[in-house]
Amino acid sequence: MSLNPQLKQGDRVVCYYMEGETSNVPIGTTGTVTKIVRVPFGMGTQYSVKWDNDSSLDLIPETDAWDFESENVLGESMEKFVNVLVDDGLNPDDFEDEITKLNDDDITDEFLRNIDRKLLKSGDKTENVKKYIDKYLKSLDDRKDIESEPNDDFDEDEFMYGSEEPIKSKIGKKQYIKELMPMQVELLKLQQMVKNSGKPFVVVFEGRDSAGKGTMIRTLTQYLDPKYFKVVALGVPTPEERKDWFNRYKDQMEPNKIIFFDRSWYNRGIVEPVMGYSSEDEYKDFMENVYPFERSLVSAGIPLFKFWFSITPETQEKRFNLRKSSPLKYWKFSPNDAKSLEKWDDYTEYKKKAILATKTASPWYIIDTNDKRAGILNALRVILNNTDYPGKNDTHIGMTYPEIVTTVKEDALHEMTLTKKSKLIQESNELNKMFRRDDAYSNIEPKDWDTIKQYVEFLRKSGIVNMFQAASFLYAPLEWIMDQAKWDDMDEYSEAAFESLVELQPKIQSIMVNATMKSMGDEEFDLSKINNKLKKIATYVIEDLFENWS
Repeated sequence: MSLNPQLKQGDRVVCYYMEGETSNVPIGTTGTVTKIVRVPFGMGTQYSVKWDNDSSLDLIPETDAWDFESENVLGESMEKFVNVLVDDGLNPDDFEDEITKLNDDDITDEFLRNIDRKLLKSGDKTENVKKYIDKYLKSLDDRKDIESEPNDDFDEDEFMYGSEEPIKSKIGKKQYIKELMPMQVELLKLQQMVKNSGKPFVVVFEGRDSAGKGTMIRTLTQYLDPKYFKVVALGVPTPEERKDWFNRYKDQMEPNKIIFFDRSWYNRGIVEPVMGYSSEDEYKDFMENVYPFERSLVSAGIPLFKFWFSITPETQEKRFNLRKSSPLKYWKFSPNDAKSLEKWDDYTEYKKKAILATKTASPWYIIDTNDKRAGILNALRVILNNTDYPGKNDTHIGMTYPEIVTTVKEDALHEMTLTKKSKLIQESNELNKMFRRDDAYSNIEPKDWDTIKQYVEFLRKSGIVNMFQAASFLYAPLEWIMDQAKWDDMDEYSEAAFESLVELQPKIQSIMVNATMKSMGDEEFDLSKINNKLKKIATYVIEDLFENWS
């Protein structure tokens, strides 16, 4: 198929895309060409069309897309696909090849929903979506013989579902077990490796209520040695735990065990602000410190997998109704469940902020769990495919499905090019500018600013950190900074910058500590307050350097 063929009077056409007033000529509208219009000064041709919906808007080759009606490939699902492209600000003309390769049956709800998630990635949005579609089409070919006839197993009685019709999976029970059990064997091999590692192996499951976090954890732990795994689902924090938020969770990370978090430290960044359980200061403190916390885990060699289980409002409501109706599961439905549906958009906003702020510390894996079986299989594949352990058998694992799994991570240096001002600067407008001026400018000598700028320039050239998260390098111990370099293969240019950075680090640390002590004034010298003040001053220094970055 070739879009935008030359037309003559009387030709029947179908509109695939019209810029601007698309409500008058929706995708899939057909019509008859009434006139060929030559645009003056050699600027091409337009086609006047009498559309079957009585509209009379012209087709313009530079902005619109069409084909002969006899070549129309737009079924109902294809129309949805083109609509998603338009809604996401993408031009369907750029996806001509993809439109010809996709069939209506290929365009599932999971496939369409995952297009939006690709926009979270950095780089060219059109290219990201094209790569996703190509990967998806290849996976369809590779797994033709994998998916069995669905719904071969819905024999549960009224005690499980009550009066509600159960949600059906596209993967039948026998096929699900056939794919799952070999991976459970692989997970036991991974656990054997963790037993002797001397470190915890941390897996975080986040998502809305009823997204499937508990089901996933039960499936993963079904055959594991109970002495070497731990499920963490903490209750309401004590006042002391609220003040020492990250250690509340770090204390749960026992060495030689797989640690499954059924919700985690992200409660402070997502659930609590949405439900009004935390203060604004607590939320800001979380967003400032979550990246250094996670990076410290990774720097210590602790594997960290972070999953967000994604569902639609319709799926959540259906699962809530199943809970309320089930004689066995009614107790799982709480008043907070009902509130969470009302606060759907708030959850979405805080979820995106948290994911985008921490994707460089360790990747996020967004798993579509509207089909729980597909979600469970693919989340387990993510863990196994991204971990090396003795005796690994890749044939037991299989491929992840592109429409189910989205990996959100960033190359640190690339992120610097995304915008002239960093996310820190965008958020700094909310901070108290007077506080920053008093704490940073008043307590750091002018000559010391030149030293700080030189140090930050060495840090940038070394490439060992996302520069929008550089504040901790102004006060961290040299040993911690040396650890960060272990995770990057540096060329000669980067190594030279890093050596200069190391040489200058003691002086920088001294400047920052002195500024902090001056800022404390007559306040009581509490170690926790000093640390918090030091982190804030470092953050303000980095923000101001970026505002004036040349």
